[in-house]
Amino acid sequence: MEKNDMVYGVHAVTESLMANTGNKLYIQEDLRGKNVQKIKDLAAEKKVAISWTPKKTLQEMTDGATHQGFVLRVSAFAYAELSDILQKAETEENPLILILDGLTDPHNLGSILRTADATNVTGVIIPKHRAVGVTPVVAKTSTGAVEHVP
Repeated sequence: MEKNDMVYGVHAVTESLMANTGNKLYIQEDLRGKNVQKIKDLAAEKKVAISWTPKKTLQEMTDGATHQGFVLRVSAFAYAELSDILQKAETEENPLILILDGLTDPHNLGSILRTADATNVTGVIIPKHRAVGVTPVVAKTSTGAVEHVP
């Protein structure tokens, strides 16, 4: 499994399931609590297969990151085209587009996306080369905002 083809953590998994990008959900086999039922129901509603998985396996899948007992295999991230962002900007009263250059830390991109979502940024432009793209760390740090900001 490609490392970039998964998200983990309660918020990132929930947002990805709601955005219909989930393919298979791995839940820690001994996990209990309200989040388990909520995410299980959402996965069932979206017809995503669930695999009850040992904690050790989930830790290996996420390179030891904080997964909170949930790992979701997802479709490759669908980046928006620049033309789509500009078209969206034309329809907004006061559009704001962020252009990020040379950003290499996925935690920083995730935080920026979270803030961009909270402040109704129209879109974020990142370079194709020599910069961080959308990774599982970005998805986790953005707490799901990655699904809302083009």
